[in-house]
Amino acid sequence: MASAAKSGTFDQLIERIEGTPRARIINGLRFYGGEHNAKELRRDGDIPSGIYHFEELEKKGLIEKTGEEFAGRGGTSATYRLTNRGQKIADELADSSGRVTAAELEEEVEELQNELERLGKLYNQLADHVEKIDERTLDE
Repeated sequence: MASAAKSGTFDQLIERIEGTPRARIINGLRFYGGEHNAKELRRDGDIPSGIYHFEELEKKGLIEKTGEEFAGRGGTSATYRLTNRGQKIADELADSSGRVTAAELEEEVEELQNELERLGKLYNQLADHVEKIDERTLDE
């Protein structure tokens, strides 16, 4: 019975934050491998300035501040990472929206590059065969 209540709470939390700045923070952290700086998360996720949404996610135990890092001309920016609970929420949000991580995109790009290379080799082989056929046709 406790797991049903827990599941209901989890589902309700997903429904409440889906499409909000907080969901964009969680999705951004997932995209960047679980940890990133607040300045870039705000920029990339169109999140209002300030730390309010970050603090609220921290209070809920979904993210935690891990330090500060240099963030360009603006000085330093707080870095945050997903907690285990936050990772579960991030995965659920990603499953419902079809979002991928940077690592998944890199893997897909690599696969496409390999396929493009393979197709290029096949094209060259085909061009060689066409050239041979053209030479035979001219010889006749």
